[in-house]
Amino acid sequence: MKYPEINIATSYILQENILMSNYNIKKIEGFKKKVAGFLLKKNEFIYENLSKMTGLDLVRSEIIIWLFEGKHRSIPDPFLLNVYDYDLEFCILEFVHMMVHIIFQDNSLYEIFEKNGLIEYVDLETMYCQQVESNFDLKLIKNSGFQFAFDAMYGSGQNVMRRLFPDITLLHCEENPMFDNIPPEPLHKNLLEFSELIKLSEEIDCGLAVDGDADRIALYDNEGNYVDSHHIILLLIHYLYKYKGWRGKVCTGFSSTVKIKKLCDHYGLKLDVVHIGFKHICGIMLKEDVLVGGEESGGIAIKGHIPERDGIWNGMVIWEAMAKTKKTLKELIQEVYDITGSFAFERSDLRLEVSLKNKIVENCKNGYYKAFGKYKVQRVEDLDGFKYYFNDDEWVMIRPSGTEPLLRTYAESHTKAEAIEILKITYDTLMKS
Repeated sequence: MKYPEINIATSYILQENILMSNYNIKKIEGFKKKVAGFLLKKNEFIYENLSKMTGLDLVRSEIIIWLFEGKHRSIPDPFLLNVYDYDLEFCILEFVHMMVHIIFQDNSLYEIFEKNGLIEYVDLETMYCQQVESNFDLKLIKNSGFQFAFDAMYGSGQNVMRRLFPDITLLHCEENPMFDNIPPEPLHKNLLEFSELIKLSEEIDCGLAVDGDADRIALYDNEGNYVDSHHIILLLIHYLYKYKGWRGKVCTGFSSTVKIKKLCDHYGLKLDVVHIGFKHICGIMLKEDVLVGGEESGGIAIKGHIPERDGIWNGMVIWEAMAKTKKTLKELIQEVYDITGSFAFERSDLRLEVSLKNKIVENCKNGYYKAFGKYKVQRVEDLDGFKYYFNDDEWVMIRPSGTEPLLRTYAESHTKAEAIEILKITYDTLMKS
């Protein structure tokens, strides 16, 4: 029997506001008691409903033993061993996921849930398709004279686009659990087949690619040239402001192009630059009027939709822009360039020894780097990493990965060749540190 998504049941529990504390757990000692006490004393909902949810007649002390002393066969030891590294809110969220996973592992418990009316079956794909159909003029897009293509990268967006646009060119829109051994991340190096398909067709005007869960986006023009997230963010701001008349502030991650500020200044839009990670953009979108929120990784959200990334939705906006303006993707990009100037962005992840990585980061903190080869540093920003500006249009950014021995380097310049040169010179400088 297929079980419902864990997140659905998790959301049901989280609605009861159990995430109330914000202090850090420093030691494993006494952790289980703290979390159990928090759940059972502060939130009667958990105690009152846990027995009903599991079908087990438990008293408070038994709940603590069952959940936190590992006596249930499904309790994962790594959770109990590693959870002290995180703050209590994160621990409780992990606990809820774990608890729901345990419940749904057992067929009999699932049936109890079903019998008690605690499970609701929904067709999320149909709901999503209907939402797209009610917000976009699909007939206009289909009859625009433009030819479109879509690459699902073997991910979850494949059926949606097959239903919405059955006659366009579809690539990798079938199940492949190993993703054909290509990471389902919408980077050009992972989309070479899609690029070549567009280039050879000589008929496709725009290609849309999304990642495995369809929340990140990449585009291709009619010559198979990759259009990165920076250009897509600019296109969305430009179209929504100029052609649709929408307003609102713009939020972008620290590693995004400086051209976003130029476009926002041109249109009189406020810009918030935040830490890298879409959660920081989402937090603002939940509270304020945001026109576009996006970051370098390809995660973008726009006004009028959910405050979350959606590659297909953003692709529909671009296709709608082409259909309504009767302009090609290149022509729309040129409209943006007429305001901001042209640019290119490149990124390189450097796998280094931890000691070298740490030394470079310390050098950055201490203001060691005054120049990278011929590129003299004019100013530095350090919101989330270290962004070295050489002038108003060119910069390099150094940011350490928090999980791997990687040093991420980003560069923006006037052309791709110049951006690559900046990355190469930066690498040479760092290796001499």
